[in-house]
Amino acid sequence: VSRRFGKLRLFVTLCLVWCLITLSWFGIDWGAGQTIDVPLVGTMTMKEFYVVLRGGAIGMTNAGFIMLVTALFTDTIYLGEEAEGAALEGSYAGLWSASEKLAFALGPVLAGAVLSLYGFQSSKSGPIAQSPEALQGILLNYSIIPIVIFLASLSLVPPFARSVKVPVKVAPACSKERHDRLVADR
Repeated sequence: VSRRFGKLRLFVTLCLVWCLITLSWFGIDWGAGQTIDVPLVGTMTMKEFYVVLRGGAIGMTNAGFIMLVTALFTDTIYLGEEAEGAALEGSYAGLWSASEKLAFALGPVLAGAVLSLYGFQSSKSGPIAQSPEALQGILLNYSIIPIVIFLASLSLVPPFARSVKVPVKVAPACSKERHDRLVADR
């Protein structure tokens, strides 16, 4: 699929589809009073069915864009080496690793702050009823906040796309056909 549509375009499309699916958490109560018989599973409410369906769709888009970002990363290493004449994969990998660590550190801090601001009550003795405000904080953590972060990160795609369109010489280790395919796949 990425060869047909281009890796970068498919990556952006999957990210936007992920945002739309994530936005559907606002319909968490859809079908709460209706039941459905699901083969091999049994009877479940439509609400439960939509949660499972939503989880599967989010998982598929996650798998797609994670695979594509990894492919784009290796292409970036190749094109960067070709354009600069030096191997920069260590620098790229270091920047990637540092940004991941920062995201994994700031994500829980942000989520915890939102839950605290909305009055979420933690419990060591099992589930407890949450206030409507706390439920709204949970919903924000699962929908609006990740969507805003995704859309902000997608604002970096146009400069990246322009940077790989610049003419670059073909490296001796790579055939012109492979180079052209890498650039075209973007």
